[in-house]
Amino acid sequence: MSEWISVKDRLPIIKDAALGSRYSDSVLVNVDGNLQYVAWLVDLDSSGEPCEPTWISDSPIDDVTHWQPLPEPPNE
Repeated sequence: MSEWISVKDRLPIIKDAALGSRYSDSVLVNVDGNLQYVAWLVDLDSSGEPCEPTWISDSPIDDVTHWQPLPEPPNE
């Protein structure tokens, strides 16, 4: 598995996606050192206007400290 990356060092790359949205690939995020979620990073709000990068899972996530790419799926 990949190493944890501090959000202070680097964030996932946000790319243009379908229908004018922009978001990163799904990644594993760590919150407050003990909770983990699969999430992605967005930089447009719900009206399509630029905003500060925001972590999203089922809802916005605050206090993300680290992230790492998800592993490749199994071959079988």
